[in-house]
Amino acid sequence: MLVAVCVKAQEAINIKQTIIEELRNASGFRKAVLLYELSEAESNMSIDKTINYALHTITYLDSISGRPFDFSNPGYESDSILKLRAAANYRLGKSYLALLKENSDTTKNAFYTNKAGYYLNVSLTIRQFQKDSSGIAKDINVLAFIEAIKGNRRKADSLFEKALKIYEKLHDKTGIAIVASYIGLSLKDSVATQYKAEMNFKTAYQYFIETGDSLNAVKTMAELAELYFAQELFNEARKQLLPALKFCIKHNLHVTESWIHGQLAKIYEKDSVYSLALMHLKRHNKIMDSVLNEKNITHLNELSFRYENDKKDLRIIKLNKQTVIDQYIIFITTGILLIGLYYLYRNHRLNKKLTERNIQIHNQNEQIKHQKDLIEEVHENLYSSINYAARLQMIIIKGSITAENILKDYFLIYLPRDVVSGDFYYVRDYYDDCRVVAVADCTGHGVPAAFLSVLNITFLNEFFNDIDHKPDPATLLEVLRIKIKNTLNQNGDVYSSTDGMDIAIVIADRKKRTASYAGAYIDLFIVDDKTKKVKTIKSVHNPIGWYNKESDFSSTELSLNENDVLYMFSDGYTDQINADVEKFTKYRMRKIMEEFAPYDLKTQKQLYIENFINWKKNVDQVDDVLLMGVRAHCLYD
Repeated sequence: MLVAVCVKAQEAINIKQTIIEELRNASGFRKAVLLYELSEAESNMSIDKTINYALHTITYLDSISGRPFDFSNPGYESDSILKLRAAANYRLGKSYLALLKENSDTTKNAFYTNKAGYYLNVSLTIRQFQKDSSGIAKDINVLAFIEAIKGNRRKADSLFEKALKIYEKLHDKTGIAIVASYIGLSLKDSVATQYKAEMNFKTAYQYFIETGDSLNAVKTMAELAELYFAQELFNEARKQLLPALKFCIKHNLHVTESWIHGQLAKIYEKDSVYSLALMHLKRHNKIMDSVLNEKNITHLNELSFRYENDKKDLRIIKLNKQTVIDQYIIFITTGILLIGLYYLYRNHRLNKKLTERNIQIHNQNEQIKHQKDLIEEVHENLYSSINYAARLQMIIIKGSITAENILKDYFLIYLPRDVVSGDFYYVRDYYDDCRVVAVADCTGHGVPAAFLSVLNITFLNEFFNDIDHKPDPATLLEVLRIKIKNTLNQNGDVYSSTDGMDIAIVIADRKKRTASYAGAYIDLFIVDDKTKKVKTIKSVHNPIGWYNKESDFSSTELSLNENDVLYMFSDGYTDQINADVEKFTKYRMRKIMEEFAPYDLKTQKQLYIENFINWKKNVDQVDDVLLMGVRAHCLYD
């Protein structure tokens, strides 16, 4: 069975290469079909690529039809386009559900389920219009699973029953197995329903074996193993995994083998058999490293394909230019012969026509020169405007009093990805010896993000100008969230803006020498002056703006020594990739914080800049970078 899975995976890779070759010359509806086939080939290897190719399929179908899909009138498109559109939307719905399992950030679950529900409803609308019973059952089955995720158990059971009745009427054992598998998935996370989940998984497994569907049988085996693991039935989980592991090793099924090693490592760790847990974990990591290398090779092959296409296009352009030149030469040669003959007979008329031609050429040259001057002027005005906008932005960020006049011992690294930036810092004194220091990162980068940064700085200025007391930083963040949502008309609608801001803010009472912090997606890092160790104060994982799982912001009172150093930074530094497509990460940032801690802040600034340059080397900067380090006593002195 697992051999069959391996063969299918290899077939998918071969199919993908064939499709890529065919895409070079494809056009029209055939191109949309090939894009969808690429999404199918990726469906068991890369969720991101599956989504990318499926979205390209829909976009291309929209361009063929001249407009996006119309729910109220699906009949305006041909049957073949509708069938392909339904398949692509179903593939997108399944892919967004798959992201739920891969993603550890549960705050994104609602986003993924809403996306999946939207695309599956498009597919269902089309299949109901085409009276495709099997397709309708597929869509209803997955929509039932989405309702179960949302906690709508009664609606989920009703939809599962509808899908089962359709498959039973069609005598489709594979369809019945898929419904049973999804029912198991919807029940396995609750202790009260885990027994029902087990029965449904076993039913699905039996049907998959009977129909020869090896791939889904393996997936069901994996779900059973995970269910047993959750119930701490480690022997039962092993019974699912160990025979599969033997097949994987024998037939070089590396990806499946790696997953099994990871599961077995968890089981043996729970059983306190640490030697076997370590062995399986090492094997898992070794195989994953190998798989990642294969992915890099595949990526290089795709880049090579694009490069070859570019070279081909350039050759065509060059050939076209050469053809034009050849035609021009022939035309000139013929013209010279004609002019020579004409000169012999009509010298006077020739001189007159040559004079007219010279005037025309002169006028054309003057027009071309004028257009060139206009283009250069537009470019110059554009660059001047952006540079002036950058100067204005810095004036707004710094305000009337610069950070240098307030903070005596600090450093600031401010590296916009483009001329203007979405990152900004905010330093000012206000009301009765209070001081505020903040670092913020607005959505995106470049001109749009710069607009957002100016908007948020304006809100901060309004807030501090209107108060006559020391505010709680969490209250300030709540006020900013309300202002952004109201200003950008954010209401959670699928078409409304999701732009906003991440921020870390520290507000200090200079008389009492106390300080408090609040953060929205930007943590505060404090390096202890004596131990040189890093302490992290976590932010609330909510942005300043609309969020589907909104929670309250909270403040933390800080316990600081005079010479401790506070660090706040946007994600541009830690998200920067190197030549191996690795992010720098917060883990590495904590390591260099401790490494650089013995140095004064002026030296630290240079060290952080050098480290950033050495990390990215020839790779382009991916985002705006802002990093601030402040000595604790500067919050008060």
